Amino acid sequence: MNNIDYNYTHSLSNNHNQRKSNKIGNNRQASPFNPIYLSAYFCIFLSLMTTKFEEYSWLSPVLFASLGYHLFLIFKKQNQTGYFPFFISLSGAGIMLLSIFSTNEKSIISFIGISLLIIGVTLNLFGRGHKKSI
Repeated sequence: MNNIDYNYTHSLSNNHNQRKSNKIGNNRQASPFNPIYLSAYFCIFLSLMTTKFEEYSWLSPVLFASLGYHLFLIFKKQNQTGYFPFFISLSGAGIMLLSIFSTNEKSIISFIGISLLIIGVTLNLFGRGHKKSI
């Protein structure tokens, strides 16, 4: 009788720990300290700095590198989320780079690129979802 009780309570505690670890894993994906979000924040900050202030134009190579890193992180997750968030972020990155070399209306072009980058990151959070098998 004791062996049965031990196995039952042991399996209950394992299920509880498994559910707890799943919650932690899901929260990490949506946390603002996720590497994809941090790279997006860094890209947005650098884009605003390089388009608004001419004395920070030396940060352009850093922006190129951070956009490349951000696109690499999103492309790595394409099997979970699909290609759509990657292409949205890629178009946003292209528009952000276009805003650096543009002479007119730098801020409007930059904000369009930033908004596409944010949309791509948000779509990357949701993913494809899970298909139910019958």
